[in-house]
Amino acid sequence: MRSKRKTSIILSVMFLLPLFPINNSFSLESRLLNIIDEMVSSLSMHRKAWTETFGGDGDDIGFYVQQTSDDGYIVVGTTSSYGKWRDIWVIKIDEDGEMLWNKIFGFNNSDEKGYCIQETNDDGYVIAGDISSNVGCNAWLIKIDSNGDILWSKTFDDEKWNTSARYIQQTDDNGYIVTGWIYGYDLSNIWVLKLDEYGDKVWEKIIEREGSRGYCIQKTSDKGYIIVGSIYSYDTMNSDIYLVKIDEEGNKLWSKTFGGKNNDEGYCVQETRDNGYIICGIYSHKKFFNPSDRDAWLIKTDDKGEIIWNKTFGGEDIDIGYFTRETKDGGYIITGFTYSYGKRGTNNIWLIKTDSNGNEIWNRTFDFESSGGYCVQETEDGGYIMVGWEWKVIDPWTRYGTYDLLLIKVYQN
Repeated sequence: MRSKRKTSIILSVMFLLPLFPINNSFSLESRLLNIIDEMVSSLSMHRKAWTETFGGDGDDIGFYVQQTSDDGYIVVGTTSSYGKWRDIWVIKIDEDGEMLWNKIFGFNNSDEKGYCIQETNDDGYVIAGDISSNVGCNAWLIKIDSNGDILWSKTFDDEKWNTSARYIQQTDDNGYIVTGWIYGYDLSNIWVLKLDEYGDKVWEKIIEREGSRGYCIQKTSDKGYIIVGSIYSYDTMNSDIYLVKIDEEGNKLWSKTFGGKNNDEGYCVQETRDNGYIICGIYSHKKFFNPSDRDAWLIKTDDKGEIIWNKTFGGEDIDIGYFTRETKDGGYIITGFTYSYGKRGTNNIWLIKTDSNGNEIWNRTFDFESSGGYCVQETEDGGYIMVGWEWKVIDPWTRYGTYDLLLIKVYQN
């Protein structure tokens, strides 16, 4: 597409060149071709390579996407269009966005959500999620093969406590590390599980800070782990971003909190090339009872959790950052949703690209009725893959509608 467009523009320019004096043609052509290169680059940058939605008559949402070793994609989320009730939904996609297969995991009279999926060394996948019903909530971990068939399934429950698993990653010993939270009696604590390759518990740790939740965990270069989430103060009724470093046995080494006087949340963390950390979340300018003017928040720390720089992104309304990854050029890519930009009066799926210091290079919204992004990954071809949701209006009079799982592939150049 790009080469055809450029060829067409160049041919048009070449036809115009005889209209100008010969002695100026070379410099004019050079200038025009430079302009053409810039125009083509600008036109092709951020273009949607493809967009796909998946869903039925119910609500269907994607929470996580990862590029797979065959250059396709694996997606996990939740569906109420198919299955028994509201179930975990796994979709395998080829590189062009076409569905290869999908699997649904769930039970009667309960809600199941899949929050994270990772490809494993055996070309299968591992899923972290939970099962909730009127009797409580239990973390649910599922190992499937390359065709989506279950190899093992584990739930983690307690008579007194509820559990939720939000992130899972395979470890160097072919086991798994999991984070989420354990809660009951209106209290919650970050919960960390180390599993062997069969899903059996090796160790379990509770980070005992009341009101804390773990949203993301990542392996670190020192064989330990970094966790990000939030911690809520029952005295001030505010939350802060909570960053916790643990060793390979789950022992807490240090922790840091980041936030102001209002509700701030941390959703994603990654170790960066310099052995520091990049964190994505929300910075709130106002109290929870007036949620307007929230910004996406990007924080860069050193290896001890000390802030090097931090940046907020947003306008005068609600703008949320859910996920970030360091990119090949040393910068960062962020997704979430924005009320401040794009179509007014609604959520807009949001993609932000920054340099290595967190300075915005560009940001992009997409033309949907209402939409949001939960995960973004840089792809091997230099593009980005995003997953989230699109609101589909069914009745324009009542504005009744449902959510479809939304998957977007874009290119940077």
